[in-house]
Amino acid sequence: MIFKEMSNSELIEEFLLSKATLSNSTLTSYSSNLKKISAEIGLPFLKIEEKHIANYISQFEYFKTKTSYKTIIKVFFDWLIKQGLVSVNPAQDIKIKNGLKRTQKYMDHGDFEKILSQCQGLRERSIVFFLWYTGVRAKEFRNIKLDDLDFENDIINVRVSKTAKGQRTIDIHPNLKLILTEYLTATMKVRELDNGVSSPYLFLTKHGTKFHKRTIQHLISQLQTSLGFNYGCHDFRRAFVTNVYFATKDIVLAQELAGHKSIETTRNYILNDPRMRADKSRRFKAINF
Repeated sequence: MIFKEMSNSELIEEFLLSKATLSNSTLTSYSSNLKKISAEIGLPFLKIEEKHIANYISQFEYFKTKTSYKTIIKVFFDWLIKQGLVSVNPAQDIKIKNGLKRTQKYMDHGDFEKILSQCQGLRERSIVFFLWYTGVRAKEFRNIKLDDLDFENDIINVRVSKTAKGQRTIDIHPNLKLILTEYLTATMKVRELDNGVSSPYLFLTKHGTKFHKRTIQHLISQLQTSLGFNYGCHDFRRAFVTNVYFATKDIVLAQELAGHKSIETTRNYILNDPRMRADKSRRFKAINF
C-alpha cells in the first residue's frame, strides 16, 4: 500500500517506525496524542488545513497544553512533507498568544510526611525517602544499582544521568543512610531471582523485578489516593532542588546535585517557589529608601 492510500492510523504507525530511535515514552506520547487528534478532528490527515488545527488547539485552557499539541502536530506534518504527501505544514504559522499557566504546587515537608504515612512497609518508605533526599529523575531512580552506593564515602553514583559526563554523584544524607541501611539489611536475603542470581538494582518492585518509569510513577500516585494531592516523581525532584538552595543559598550546589546542565534550569525551579516570593518580599520591605 502506498502512503497516499493509507488511513490515519496507518500513517501514524509509519511515522512511529521512522522515529524508532526515540524513547518508548516519547513514542507512546506521539501515538496516543496523534490518535486523539485524528479522532477529534475527524478528517484524513492529508485533508487537514490550518483552520482545523487552530480550532482544535483553541479548545484547550492552558498555554502549555496548546503549545504541546502544536508541537506534536508540527513534527508529524513535517514528516508528511518529507514523504511528499503534503506541501504545507498547517501548524507552521499558528501563533499561540493566550492560555492560562498552571499554578505549580510545591511539595513541602508536611506533604512529604503525609505521603510517608501512607507507605506500606519498609520498601515503600525507603523509596519515598530516596526520592526526597536525592532528587533523582525517574529514569535515574530505576537504574540505581547496589554497587552505586558508597557508604564509606557517603555518596551515590548516578550513572544514567543527563549531565555532560553522563553521570554524577550525590551525597548520602544521614537520614537517608539510616533507612537505606535498614532496607538493605532486611532485603539482602530475599533479593535472589528464580535463576539464583541476585538482582543488581537497589530498588525492586513488589514482584522482585526492575522498576519501569511508569511503575514508579504509579506507586507514588497510589500512595496519595486519599491525600487530596497527587505529586509525581518530578515534584520530589523540584522539592529537593529548592530545599537544598534555601538551606544553603548555594545555587551551584543545587545545580550540581540535581545534575542540571544549565544553572538557568535550577534557577527556574527556585524562582517559582513560594519561599522565594516571601523572601524577596521580606528583603524588599527591609530596604530603607
